Amino acid sequence: MNSIKRRVQGRPLDLVKSLSAAGKQVFTADDARKYLPEDAALWLALTRLQKAGWIKRLKRGVYLVVPLEAGVERQWTEDAFVVACSLAQPAAVAYWSAMRHWNWTTQVPQTVFVQTTQRKSAYTRTVLGVSYRFIPVVPNKFFGIRRERIGAKMFSVTDREKTILDILDRPDLSGGMPEVLSALPTATSQVEWERLDAYLKKFPNRAALKRLGVLVEAMGLPIPNREVRLRRWQRMVSGGIALLDPGGRRIAGRVRTAWGVRVNIPVHPAPPA
Repeated sequence: MNSIKRRVQGRPLDLVKSLSAAGKQVFTADDARKYLPEDAALWLALTRLQKAGWIKRLKRGVYLVVPLEAGVERQWTEDAFVVACSLAQPAAVAYWSAMRHWNWTTQVPQTVFVQTTQRKSAYTRTVLGVSYRFIPVVPNKFFGIRRERIGAKMFSVTDREKTILDILDRPDLSGGMPEVLSALPTATSQVEWERLDAYLKKFPNRAALKRLGVLVEAMGLPIPNREVRLRRWQRMVSGGIALLDPGGRRIAGRVRTAWGVRVNIPVHPAPPA
């Protein structure tokens, strides 16, 4: 390590090489301080590397290494999901972006949706030409997170079961309810139902449960132990009437009293698998 420190102190580019070798494509100032412990030398090196285009500043104290193979023009952008999870802590790719990750939609969202418990004054940011939207949630809504890999780089994303609840909770962040309806046949064929049952018990917004129950019935989705599961879910339904599509007309459609849902958009049976 001492030889690395001496080399880095002499050539700022060696800092990039050392961080890359350690798997730090996104790094903090504290990560860099392991190789350049003196503050004056560290900030001088970081400044020179930014000006030369070898690193990009994501936010205060957090940087992105531009790969050496990017060439002299440095025309390169890091995988957006990896960057997303470095911009807030804790954070997970969620909603429409998670749908895309799980291949439930053919649409490519122009914004990366990021769920976090961190309260941020700015809910949208653009970094390296990519738009990020941060959705703060209460801590008891932030669960069902798994680590995924893009090459050698890791990021966090809501798992399939939590993604179903999130998109039913906030269809406005998931391409809209028609996009959610289109995704459900594929999504419900991939989930682990015991895990989803456990998530339904702890998810604080009962509207997601109500919408799921109505749609499983109306679309004829072939879930395991279907009738038993639906009866169990109905016993969990809370009072009040939820709109199937929160962005739709509030007085349109009939109310499914067993679920406490006003079906205010057309729902069609799912096509045969």
